[in-house]
Amino acid sequence: MSLDADELRQIAEALAEKGESVSLDDVGDALGHRAILVTDIEQLLFSLDLRGIKVKEVDDAQSVPDYLAAVLGAARQLRALHTRIPSVIEIAEHAGLPERAVRMALLFATVMSRS
Repeated sequence: MSLDADELRQIAEALAEKGESVSLDDVGDALGHRAILVTDIEQLLFSLDLRGIKVKEVDDAQSVPDYLAAVLGAARQLRALHTRIPSVIEIAEHAGLPERAVRMALLFATVMSRS
């Protein structure tokens, strides 16, 4: 399931209230337990960037890179298997990780690729 434009706008507005920068934790918390796609994360980060809001790494970022290889590997396998972009829930189940860890790893990858 993908977020609609109104949901993305509401999440971006809520994060904008936190100030000029937000952490990956803030973004993960704002997304909550919604069933989202990787493209939703990219759209949200793009929206925050347009608002001048910077996304910074979390304080416990040591664990995020540890999950990254498993998350990206699972996402690639699922995409090849289903010929579509997998959801966070599907990636989490395939990788054997909590959804929050998957979201954080995907956010981390997106932020790092923009640096």
